[in-house]
Formats: sequence, structure tokens, C-alpha cells
Amino acid sequence: MADGTAYLYQRCHTTLQQDKSYNTYKEYITASWGNVNPKLIKKQSKKYKDLYNDVLALEGMRIYIPIEIVKHPSKNRCFIVDGNHRASIAHFLGIKIPYKEITLQEWVERNMPTNGKFSAQNGVPYQSFYIGSAITKGRREDVSTIHQLIRSEDIKGKKVLDLGCNIGSHTYMAKENGASEVWGVEKFYEMLLFAMRLNNFYEMDNVFFKEHDLNETYNHNADTIFCFSVDAHLTNKQALLNTLKQAKNCIYLECHAGKTEEDYLWMLNEFSSYEFLGCTDDGKHTETKSRRFYRIQV
Repeated sequence: MADGTAYLYQRCHTTLQQDKSYNTYKEYITASWGNVNPKLIKKQSKKYKDLYNDVLALEGMRIYIPIEIVKHPSKNRCFIVDGNHRASIAHFLGIKIPYKEITLQEWVERNMPTNGKFSAQNGVPYQSFYIGSAITKGRREDVSTIHQLIRSEDIKGKKVLDLGCNIGSHTYMAKENGASEVWGVEKFYEMLLFAMRLNNFYEMDNVFFKEHDLNETYNHNADTIFCFSVDAHLTNKQALLNTLKQAKNCIYLECHAGKTEEDYLWMLNEFSSYEFLGCTDDGKHTETKSRRFYRIQV
């Protein structure tokens, strides 16, 4: 670990040339961040280049600031959670790098978004999430039980779109359950950043996140859509309908707590048929279950 070889992308795709074109890093940062904020590619590439030149200028080409690693709770290896720039440069230059191990819980507490209604409150995230055998409970503890209501044939081999994905718990669970490709869409950038960082531990291919305000139509080619307690937070319901109507197969709708079927006829009646599947939890603050859950056939 101390030589930085755990930086998987650099280890498997080292094409950085002696002309210092930084091709590999640009490929990496584009793949990781390009769908969120294209300006970040240029900013991060410059940061990487400046650090690389600083290391070259040091006597003995040494890196003094340790990277931070976390041991996966189930897999027998570690992941870099801070210092990817330093690790990739150390690997490319063939030099050693100091490291510090922190716990998964330390990493979660440090990186969990805290601004906004659907961020962490008193250290508790809105959604629960699972990393191997480790469970971080959120104010919504019913993530796994919700997926028990979803038909496997609507997920396996399908493209899934998770609207208002928060930190991506349902996004990752859809991929775990066999989706061919999953997109999580979220308005709040901090949420997306944390969701993407979680994939350090999930290591899932074809999971993507997009920053988008659902008050504007989101164009896509998804087979199945998750729309879980989203509509009350929007002012433009027509834009949401436009997004939902692009689904090729079906929509799973979770209504807001305390709402009736009549409250959602504006949406339900726009599609060929719908089926009531039960109710999900209102949240950590109560033991009641009043969030109506539907499967909508487009």
C-alpha cells in the first residue's frame, strides 16, 4: 500500500508520457467527474500538474504528506480515501509514499453532506447505506425493504434511473440487484459527491450520477424509473411528468407520507395502468407507514 499501487485506475491504465501530457489523469478525471461539472476537469488537472512539478522539484522526489486509507469491512484490501493525486504521482515516479489508516466510520462522518433537509442531521444521513457487512443507518431505514417490493424482472438487465437519488443508496442497490446500467440524478452537488465516493467501496461498473434540477425535464433512455418521495419538493410537476413518460418499461412511485391515491391521480392517470404494492416507512421519527408505493406500467 505504501507505494501507491492501490490506485487502481493508474495501475491499470498508465499511459502518462514523458512529455508530461497527463493523458491518463485527464481520462480518469473525465470518467469520474465529467458528468457532474466539466469545469472540474480543468481545475483538477491543473492541481495534479502543479503537484507533480512540486514533487519533481523536491530533493529526492519525496512526498511527505500521507495519504489516508480505509480497510473495506468485507474485502481483504484497502482503499485510498484522501490523496489520490499523491498516490498516482508516487506510482508513476516509482517512489514510496506515507499513509495513515482511518476507520470507515471516520470517513463517513468526515464526508457526509450536512447542509440541507436531506443531508446528515446529528450525524445521521437521510438514507441508510450498506458497505459489505457494515451498515450505516439513516433516517430512512427501509432502503432494503423497499427493494423487496420491486419486481426482479424490472431491474435485471435493465437501465434504471433513480430520480432524486440523495447519496445513491437505491442507485447502488439497483445495480447490485442486476441492473445493466443505473443513473442517479440529484440537484444537490454535495450529495452527488458523496454518492460517487461511495463507489470506492462498492466498485460497481456502469453506475453514474448527474447533477440536475428535476424542475426541468431530464431526457434519458431508462427502462425503469425510481421516483421515491420526490414530487412535493418540485414546483414544476409537468417537467417531472415529461421525465417519467420517457420510461420504456415501468415506474416505481413512492408517495409522500400521509398522501392518498387521489392526491396522485394527476400522475397515475397519465399512464396505462398502475398497481398499489403497499406502504413504506414514514421515517425514523415515527413507526407509521403511510407512504403509498406503486408500480406504474407506461
